[in-house]
Amino acid sequence: LVSTDPGRTASGALSKIVGLSYDAALQGSALHNARISALRTWEPASKGVYIQRQRLLSDVASNFTTWQHAAVMVQALRAAHRVAFQLVLETLRRKSTGTLDDRDAVDIEEATQAEIVRTLGPSATAGPLNVRGTPGHISAVGVSVSRIVLLPAVRVTIKIRPLGWAEDLRRAFFD
Repeated sequence: LVSTDPGRTASGALSKIVGLSYDAALQGSALHNARISALRTWEPASKGVYIQRQRLLSDVASNFTTWQHAAVMVQALRAAHRVAFQLVLETLRRKSTGTLDDRDAVDIEEATQAEIVRTLGPSATAGPLNVRGTPGHISAVGVSVSRIVLLPAVRVTIKIRPLGWAEDLRRAFFD
């Protein structure tokens, strides 16, 4: 699923892998820190080989650190695009300053947010289920339409908060 890390241990070990020449659990996190994907074991907790946390080659200051962060944002932007497409050559109210009327801005924000929630969640009771079987592939979403951009341009900002996770046993249970 779009919000699931490929290294999720509850999904089970990778099938058909019989050995490693580099095990991040034994040889350290140098490849991981260099943002190179690596495999690892979790012995003695589990037999088999798993993917070490996937990292993107994004800027160090980026919010998009793992592939599922980027994947859920891509899905959010596709949902927003479905709403935006309906605005092409649509009649929109304009203020005397030439900017979008607040009533139409609110309509666009609400429609866009509703489509993202329908696609990704979050919702306490409904919506798409994530890998754990609970609703939502994101923790929160926010949509805002600029009130200062001159029509015919409409600028929409999409913000999402991805799901979180425990990264390793030491941080998850023993700190």
